[in-house]
Amino acid sequence: MLMRNESLLVYFSMRDLGWLDLTTGEQGNWALSTLNGYGFAKLTDSGIFFIQQASAVSPATYKLLDVADLKVSTVNGADVESGAALSFWPRSGYARRVNNTIVVRTAVDTSDPQPLNRLLAQADLERQLVKLQTPTTPNPTPVPDGSPAAAVEAAIDAIRKSATAQGIGIAPPRPAASVRPLLTNIPSNARVAVIGVYQAHSTTPGTANQRATGVVRVSVAPGPTPLVLVLSNYEPVRWLIENSNGRTISAVLMSSYHPSSVIGANQADVLKIGSNSAYKMGTTEYESLKTDIGRYLSNPITSFQGGYEGQDFQVRN
Repeated sequence: MLMRNESLLVYFSMRDLGWLDLTTGEQGNWALSTLNGYGFAKLTDSGIFFIQQASAVSPATYKLLDVADLKVSTVNGADVESGAALSFWPRSGYARRVNNTIVVRTAVDTSDPQPLNRLLAQADLERQLVKLQTPTTPNPTPVPDGSPAAAVEAAIDAIRKSATAQGIGIAPPRPAASVRPLLTNIPSNARVAVIGVYQAHSTTPGTANQRATGVVRVSVAPGPTPLVLVLSNYEPVRWLIENSNGRTISAVLMSSYHPSSVIGANQADVLKIGSNSAYKMGTTEYESLKTDIGRYLSNPITSFQGGYEGQDFQVRN
């Protein structure tokens, strides 16, 4: 695919995309397989549409890679489509199905642009975290007496007792290393405020290709301690953060089933941590959300507010 005024050649490289700058001769690779990306199609002179494959905890999402500034945005409204994207190369655009009808796309609405390098690093850390959390012993249940495994355990115990009798010290098993959270730059005294809704109280009517979106306002009270906001929703929400007092917001973590956006985060990092949504404590959804938060933060949750429909919330702590 020739892109960026025909100065950049982009090509398939296994499950990734390779690139060659025809002006400078520089070349490289965008490891989009790390994001479980597939179905690549040239949409514009600088935009590549692709699908981020569904996982056990999140549905498939639809993305647009801008090869000019190397940012990945969420494509809004593509969840009503189905099937792989059919590229029109060498022309721009792609086709997918909507209600058994083939629809051609040459432009899309996007939100939440994120640097590609940050997303790749985050996905790689998450994979490493999963490996660290995977048990290494396939069967932790007690070993029955008389079994070969019981004999091995008895032999090890005998060796330890013999070594102790001879004055030989045997170091105890080393404790498992604690898993560091993915965000390591959050102050230890930062307060974590979680807000969850199913949908906004009032929404802008949707279309056949886009779900209705509503606005939820979050007013941040002044305070000396830094703050981490966790915003959770099911239906699309445009979160509006009002922080007129300039309180330090260390990060904004988003967990939404349908694509959502944040306005007013200013210098704070905005990260999507998953697709779980919860608006009530004591539910399985809330526990799943807590698990996702715990992968990114070591700070405890200090407050939770939620409701099926939300419009205005105040963070006072």
